[in-house]
Amino acid sequence: MDVKETSHMSNGGGGIAGSGGSSGKAKGEDLLSESVQKRWVRMTNRFYQKIDLYDMQWDGLDTSQAHVAISPFGGLIAVAPDDSKRSINYAKPQAMALKNKVRVYTSSGKFVSEFRWPYKGLVGMGWTNTEHLVVVIAEGKENIFLYSMHGECISSFGLRDCKTVAECSIWGSGLVCRAAGTKCEFYAVQNFRKPRITRLRSPQTAFKPSAMVPIPAELSSTRSLQVLLASPMGPVHIISHSEPREVHGTARDERAFNEPFLRMALSPSGRYVATVNKTGTLTVLESDFSTTVSEFITRHSKPPLDVAWCGEDSVLLYWEQILIMVGPFGAYVAFKYPRTAPGSLKLHTELDGCRVITSNKCELLRRVPEANVRTFKNGSKDPGALVLTASRAYERSDIAADVCIRQLKQSSKDGQELLREGVSTCLEAALNSFDTEVQTALLRAASYGKLFCEDRDGDLREDFVERCRWVRVLHNVRSTSVGIPLTFSQFESLGLEVLVDRLVQRHEHLLALRICDLMQLNSNKQRVLEHWACARIRSSDTDDYRRLGEEIIHKLKICPGISFGKIASTAYTSGLKDLATMVLEQEPRAADQVNLLLSMEQEERALRKAVESRDSDLIYTVLLFLLSRARITGGLDKARDEDEAEAQANFFSLLRRYPIVLRHLVAYYEGSGLDNLSSAGRGAVEALKRLFYEMKMEREAAKVKVVESYLKQDWKQRIRMLEIATDLFKGDPFASTTTKAQIRLLQIQRTFEFDYKKSFIDLSVSETIAKLIRLGHTDKANRIRKEFAVPDKRYWHIQVKTLAEELDWNGLSALASSRRSPPIGWEPFIEACVDNEAISEAVKYVSKLSSPHDKMEWFCSMKCYGEAAEVAHADRNVDALRFISSRAKSKPGVKARIAEMIKEIGG
Repeated sequence: MDVKETSHMSNGGGGIAGSGGSSGKAKGEDLLSESVQKRWVRMTNRFYQKIDLYDMQWDGLDTSQAHVAISPFGGLIAVAPDDSKRSINYAKPQAMALKNKVRVYTSSGKFVSEFRWPYKGLVGMGWTNTEHLVVVIAEGKENIFLYSMHGECISSFGLRDCKTVAECSIWGSGLVCRAAGTKCEFYAVQNFRKPRITRLRSPQTAFKPSAMVPIPAELSSTRSLQVLLASPMGPVHIISHSEPREVHGTARDERAFNEPFLRMALSPSGRYVATVNKTGTLTVLESDFSTTVSEFITRHSKPPLDVAWCGEDSVLLYWEQILIMVGPFGAYVAFKYPRTAPGSLKLHTELDGCRVITSNKCELLRRVPEANVRTFKNGSKDPGALVLTASRAYERSDIAADVCIRQLKQSSKDGQELLREGVSTCLEAALNSFDTEVQTALLRAASYGKLFCEDRDGDLREDFVERCRWVRVLHNVRSTSVGIPLTFSQFESLGLEVLVDRLVQRHEHLLALRICDLMQLNSNKQRVLEHWACARIRSSDTDDYRRLGEEIIHKLKICPGISFGKIASTAYTSGLKDLATMVLEQEPRAADQVNLLLSMEQEERALRKAVESRDSDLIYTVLLFLLSRARITGGLDKARDEDEAEAQANFFSLLRRYPIVLRHLVAYYEGSGLDNLSSAGRGAVEALKRLFYEMKMEREAAKVKVVESYLKQDWKQRIRMLEIATDLFKGDPFASTTTKAQIRLLQIQRTFEFDYKKSFIDLSVSETIAKLIRLGHTDKANRIRKEFAVPDKRYWHIQVKTLAEELDWNGLSALASSRRSPPIGWEPFIEACVDNEAISEAVKYVSKLSSPHDKMEWFCSMKCYGEAAEVAHADRNVDALRFISSRAKSKPGVKARIAEMIKEIGG
């Protein structure tokens, strides 16, 4: 292979390359460093390595005959038969195991699950960010399916206007599909959680792309989805929801695309695109096609079977039985895979490397992390290398240990900086290493170097403990039984909580729980235990529900405050009703208890829990559920069949046993508004009638009858309902008498309406008397007063107010003269006159007051200052005269007269 032209590639996310070279042992070199470096290969100034992660446990499954989808971050592997491979021999056990099935494995080939796959025409598979498997088939009303890792169908949907899917490309949160046919139509889904299918703008010229690469919105320079299409004619088309573009070459260096691209791959950051053209030239471009980054001529007559990025700064090209890694500056290294079938290597780009899956192996290609290079490189004088050398020398009782430590101290300004850096480098190198022997040596070196560091605030100690815990976590999840080969960079990007969730989904509950304890993740610990209990219930085949319940409760006691609601719900849906009830008794939150009990059709238990909680909202929740359950709508209608009758009888029985619930139900209906204007108001009245009748609450039923009577417009119906209310009030003499009086009043008012052609119904006794006085029928008013025993004072008040409002001052005067001293006094007469602006009439009644003080107050309030002064003069009250004079500023004549009065009195 020849290098035609190279330029610098990004050194962004820790690029990758493979190993395979070896170096001789230098004299006096530490055997550990030598053994580590033997696994590295050098390309220019960078080191790369190939790590054999696992021997696959899937018994030689032929990956060349299958669709393989690999999840990122050391994730799962889904395998399905490839219908396009006509050479599949189902007589072989490995092939037969895949027939009409989709199988899921860990990265170590450990079986996780399988599910039947009845569909034909599998177009593609991929994994979401939450490790849900996306499967796309060519045809069907629903042709996109999402499955959990255990084969449960989560959702499915179809591309409305796309009859047949020709190809697809799937990433963590979405996919792009190309429709079969000559129209060159493309459809996209950008969020699997809320799938919304959109059609992308098609290129102006229809063609079948030789390569299709989506750039998700989060990686795109335009912050929107873009799809790169390699045209057989040469140019690259960029399509999106906006106007499509056609690119014939790079913009800055103006290099034309002379040959069509047959393969394209996007780097993890979305910054670069690796392309391979018809002549076998690998070209790395910036994803906006502004600049050519590098170019490498392979001189291979056939296009590679696959192209993938290895981290961010090297590209893998796969042909039959050979894998070539092309790094920066045109350097490359070849890895041979003899005795492998064409297409059996499956490449998956990771954040900092590339996972290689074969029928027998799982490998990781990556660039050696910088901390490891500085620590293990031959002749390195890096602080990390010196700390490791000192530690190894100390173990051999070699004086070189002291020499290395002194060298680090003397090279630092404060005697600590380089030593601390060396400890930190060893810890980081341990996290990056997969070899347990190397990890142990590095951790011992960090522990040894830490002894010579001042750590007054404890930061170094805490950092050391935390990183040791991370090493322990990574070591456990990388084990063959778990099969998550995370690098430290991937671990940092994924996050500890997400890792725990992934372990839980794989039913690795014990490991997840121990990680939560180790890293003090209390909230995650609850989710782990909850998921374990649910999984334990689903997988249980025992009939002894009590023993199973005691086991679950005992295990969950280690996490106080955990919610048992979901566990009980799982037990109920699994047909273990008694177990669900037993577990639910441990639930500390009443709302969760009540809601689940209702779903389990244990209404009385739910009602009891709601009452015990003293939570009105919960009580109303149960009440509304019971009303709907008994098919009792707004009006507590009579049962239509035996089932309804039984349900309603049970409902009323519950109300009798729980009076507080009955009070809540009454308040609920009363709060709906007892009126005839809305269906809710009418329904509330009918409901209360039925409720009080069933509960034999006669007094309350009578009250509702009274309310209902006033919702009727016909006076005869109103009287009839009031008569019924009178009978129901038999235990309450006062209410019964009052209701009878109301009936008599309605009858009299009806007579008055007939006689005088005026409206009287719905008036009170006082209003009826007032209206009769206005009409001049004082004799009838007096008769009403006597019949309804209206007190004499109230009757006088009514007369005074009514005559004043009618401006009948002669009648008012006659009323005042009818008795020597009115029973209500003179002030109501005065107030009535003042309210109706008859001051001259009011003066007449003020003069009848006996108290000079009251006379003066009333005269002053009416601004009759002269009359007030005469009263004060007669009372010989100088202070009052002076006060009146101060109020009468606008009346100089009155002020002069008051001054004379004061002199006369001698004040």
